[in-house]
This record gives sequence, structure tokens and C-alpha cells, in this order.
Amino acid sequence: MLQQLQEKLDPVCRRQRLQARVAAALPVAFFAAGLAAGLALLGFLAGSVILKLAAAIVLIVGVAAASAFAFGVKRDWTSAARAVDSHFQLQDRSLTALASAAAASPRAAQELQLRDALERLSKVDTRAAASFEVDRRRLAITLVCTLATIVFVVWPSTPSNGNGTPEQIEAAKQKFQPRAVEFPDLAGGSAGKSIKFLAGSGKSQDPFSPPLRRHDEIATTAKIRQYFQAAVEANDSDL
Repeated sequence: MLQQLQEKLDPVCRRQRLQARVAAALPVAFFAAGLAAGLALLGFLAGSVILKLAAAIVLIVGVAAASAFAFGVKRDWTSAARAVDSHFQLQDRSLTALASAAAASPRAAQELQLRDALERLSKVDTRAAASFEVDRRRLAITLVCTLATIVFVVWPSTPSNGNGTPEQIEAAKQKFQPRAVEFPDLAGGSAGKSIKFLAGSGKSQDPFSPPLRRHDEIATTAKIRQYFQAAVEANDSDL
């Protein structure tokens, strides 16, 4: 008889358990989604991969914690029987029958109470006693924040100053960093000094030469030719 009674109370019990799971998980998910959305937005605006990664971690941990709270809720037959009695005004018949059915050796009076409760429950639709309520506003905010977090984390960041991301700026510095280029001594003697240029900067490391005033490629090439012509002329004069 206990199994028959639980079958009657099962729709109410399942809906109550769902209600309890949502009530336990929603606050945790709401807090985690809001925090993750804030971190993801900051990471998107600043172009920070670290903030985006932190937002993803917060969201994952929040979902895991909410799931743990939700699945920790168990069936509560007593609460379901109390809800049925209250809704159909059965004067605690379902609750009393549930206690009688759980007894190891129910007495004749208890069996009579159990039959009476089953008869009453067979005449009503117990699903009507199961109400499901949820904070729709908080649920909507949680879903929107979760979606916004995913979008901000996945979507590539657009720099606001137009100068590129920090990674791009560092790569450009490495690419255009001045490097010393030494031209060997072709003429010999005092006039045939080694000539060093900082490639990409237009500046000479030769202390005896005037500084270049133009930094474009034409001026740099002309200056190199002047050094080579001077070296060749000095070599010819020595000969």
C-alpha cells in the first residue's frame, strides 16, 4: 500500500523537488553570472585575456556550485502529503496514511486509514496541489548575464585607442627594434673606420660623422654611399 500511496503523491513530490532545486540553485547562479558578466565586460573593453579567463572560471564554478545545491535536494513525501491534504481539505488523511504505511507492522486501524486515504486520493487529481513558482526576474537576469559573459569572452576585443592590443604593440616593437649593422673596414687606415648604423633608426654610431637629420630610407642610403666613397678615395690616395 505504501507504493500505491507514493504513486498518488509522486506528481506533487516531483514538482516540489523541482521547486526546491530552483530555489537553492538560483541565488548562486545569479551571483556568479553577475560577477562573471562584469569581469567579461572589463576584459572586453580593456582587451585583457586574464580578465576574460577569470570571467570564464567564475561562470564555470558558479554553474558547478548551483548544480551541486540543486541535486542535493531529495524527495520529501511528507511535504507532498501535507500539500495534498491542504489543497483538497482531506484533514491530514494523506499524512496519517503515509505514517501508517511506513510502520513495520501496521495495525488494523492504520490499514483502514490507509485504504480510506487511497480511496480519497483516487477521486482527485493530485497534480492540482503542486504549485511551481520561480523568481522570473532573477532568472531572466541570470540568463542574460550568462549569455553576455559567453559573448564577451568569445568575441575578440576591439582596442578603443586604435593603437592595437598590447600583444600587437609588443610584436611591432620587436619587429622594428633598432639593431646594429656593422660595415667592415674596406679601405683600411684611419679613413677606413668600421661604420655602424642602427637599422630602422637612421642614426649612426660613428662618433666622427654628423648625425643624420632625415630618417627615411633615401637619406640613410645616401649617407652609406658617402661613407663608402670617402673610404675608396682615401684608399686611392694611399696607393
